[in-house]
Amino acid sequence: MRIIGPFLFLAIAVGLYFSAIKPGWQVLQALNEQESRVDEVLLQANRLKDTYERLYTQRTAFSTNNMERLLVMVPDVVDPVRFVMQMDTIAMRHNITVENFSIPNNSGSGKASKTANVVVPLTFRFSVNGTYSNLKRFLAEIESSLMVMDVNSLSIVPIAYDEESGTSAAIRDNITMTFSVETHQFTGIKTL
Repeated sequence: MRIIGPFLFLAIAVGLYFSAIKPGWQVLQALNEQESRVDEVLLQANRLKDTYERLYTQRTAFSTNNMERLLVMVPDVVDPVRFVMQMDTIAMRHNITVENFSIPNNSGSGKASKTANVVVPLTFRFSVNGTYSNLKRFLAEIESSLMVMDVNSLSIVPIAYDEESGTSAAIRDNITMTFSVETHQFTGIKTL
């Protein structure tokens, strides 16, 4: 029994190590790793919270009037019907007509994927008919509008020249301008 006793205790110790201690140690190591990952996530969450508070403070520093103006310049959603009505209202003020309005496929959706830009450009195409001076005033009013609009392209139907009188027909008659106007919509977070 003296010879078998130490071997028996050694066998029991090895059995305990592989059946209880080693699995428990592995569980403890997994929990330590998980704890370190949770600590990293908490640290990142605290950084995001600090960034949120800093940005919220900056946002609240804007006056209500300036925020309203910003939402006019770059709205959350560009409503194509409202945009057409705005262009038509401006045109009517200058005695010109709007024709052949083309609306982009993604306009007014207001939704963007997680990888999309925060500000999405939308391109509208339309034609206007009127005299040169009226069209010039129409362009000036678009230029002074609060809503951000970029005129990407502008084409003018060739002016007919009257050889008998030596004048351009456009001075007396209407001309047609075709526009491609780009505006933008904000697809990010509306309020912080």
